[in-house]
Amino acid sequence: MEIITERTEVDHCQAVLVNSFKRGTLPFTRIVHAARFSVRRKIHWDPRNRVWAHFSRPNTLFWNLFGLDDPESPGHTKKVRNVVQINPSRLGHFTTGGAFVSDSEDDVVYLAHCGKIGGESVGQTENFISIFDTLHLKAGREAKAYTIIADIEDPQLNQRIAAFVAAAASFKTGRGKMKNSATSAKPLAGDEYAGTIRYRRGGYVSTVRLHGRVYRNLKSALEKLGLSGLKRDVNRDLYLRTGGRNVLF
Repeated sequence: MEIITERTEVDHCQAVLVNSFKRGTLPFTRIVHAARFSVRRKIHWDPRNRVWAHFSRPNTLFWNLFGLDDPESPGHTKKVRNVVQINPSRLGHFTTGGAFVSDSEDDVVYLAHCGKIGGESVGQTENFISIFDTLHLKAGREAKAYTIIADIEDPQLNQRIAAFVAAAASFKTGRGKMKNSATSAKPLAGDEYAGTIRYRRGGYVSTVRLHGRVYRNLKSALEKLGLSGLKRDVNRDLYLRTGGRNVLF
């Protein structure tokens, strides 16, 4: 797996991400407030997964803002709070919090984050990223820890982004610092990842995870047998709703 740095590829991945997220969302214009800025922007609210996003493109990066405030609620008809930014660089830099990561073996592109959530004191990035399973990717001359958030074409993309944003919100209020990295990443994108994961739990531990490959191969085989309507969610990797009940695979 590697970080995508070529500008045209990054631009394409961003377009896919935006189109995937916007499905089923409602547009609003609100003042987006954060510690270092307050700007009036168009946001896209997903009422099902309770998360909103704003997408824009300054010259050097994509500005992807995410929050949890319901813009339809009485307290947020004018202003919503930004929780976290997931900003992939368009210049091949590794100083931004977000990145697109390619898995050439399975032809999948993931949205990833290095834990840089803004406005923290020294060490907070490392503390935040330690909540999740991480993989170390080449970032220039060094290896950098990233957590995988979601496949950018995942039908559950918004659900997984919402889980990541909620984790960031919890961390910023002091409630998320003691979570165990071995369990907290499950609602995010780690479930379908296939590859080597390196995470910290006392010392560093590396494990090879083939779950993602098994999931994709099983789904493909079932679809070839004519099964349609396959679903997945946080707790169930693959199931089919039929005859008023769920069939698990």
